[in-house]
Amino acid sequence: MNATQSFCLASRGDRVRGRWAPGGAGPAVVLGAPDGCAAHPWIDSRFAAWAEAATLVAPDLPLCGSRTSEKLSQHGLDAGHPLAARIRGDLEIQFAADLGAIRTLAGGAGPIAFVGCGPWEAWFRAACERAGGFAPVLVAAEPGEAWHEDVLRQLKRV
Repeated sequence: MNATQSFCLASRGDRVRGRWAPGGAGPAVVLGAPDGCAAHPWIDSRFAAWAEAATLVAPDLPLCGSRTSEKLSQHGLDAGHPLAARIRGDLEIQFAADLGAIRTLAGGAGPIAFVGCGPWEAWFRAACERAGGFAPVLVAAEPGEAWHEDVLRQLKRV
């Protein structure tokens, strides 16, 4: 497995922290964890399973991990809370900007994919579309092992 490195980059004035494993044989792949944090067991499992097939990048999503806000995170990420509906557009814009900065970190113009899981499906898709250049965008609410194997096959074709 390639060595995992930490990164910190600027995106619209926000600091985006995360982990990446550069130098895989295939495309760059941005990973979105179920809880939005780069330090998550699902991220660890993808780094272990896919590091030889791709350059992997796992950022903390807006309001998650190192970007947690005592005032906003609890309610802003709760889909049932009125605050979440009000700030969703801003979160998509921020995450799209993050993805653009990550694209540069991961190698610029080469192929780049997004793979995510958890309750963020619609948000992941919207941010990737807004950022542009991510193909494929593969997300699932609760992925099983067959889904992970299918994703790896698709990444090897990119």
